[in-house]
Amino acid sequence: MGALRTVVTVASPAEHGRREPIELLVDTEATFTVLPNDVWQRIGLEAEITRQLRTADGRLLEREQGLAFLEINGSRGTVPVVQGGEGDIPVLGVTSLEILGLAFDPVRGELVPSEHLYLCAAEDKRPRVRPSLRDAMTNWRESDLPFFAKLTTALRNYSRRFGVPPRNCCGNYGQPGC
Repeated sequence: MGALRTVVTVASPAEHGRREPIELLVDTEATFTVLPNDVWQRIGLEAEITRQLRTADGRLLEREQGLAFLEINGSRGTVPVVQGGEGDIPVLGVTSLEILGLAFDPVRGELVPSEHLYLCAAEDKRPRVRPSLRDAMTNWRESDLPFFAKLTTALRNYSRRFGVPPRNCCGNYGQPGC
């Protein structure tokens, strides 16, 4: 499978009118998106901090970091970008992919929409229908988890269900014990 390259429209976060399309290599091992210095100059990006970055061959480099407005296939947002040095390869890093709600699909060899995750929202006060014991057993049989992971997940969910105050397990219906 070859490397994935994609066209990204880059703009200044302060002035979206100054925009430029650029082809970037998608690198899910790179933390930040790297843009060439000439692109930084043309669209007016400003450095905010200096970052120390480790390269794949173990070298430690210092590069300027700022913010840029990116658009890829309709996904848009302001992301942290690094100013590339002489000889640096322009890449689209994983931080930008996550912020824009995109993921690399290695089977299809393309960027696909992904789900943004949210750690903890205020508890939903609507009454929930508790899964039946029959549902819990079906979830146990159909789960692809290894036995020990299945057992610990089921015990955690059962303890939440019958604890004080009782809760509707972890809310991840379809897990063993839920």
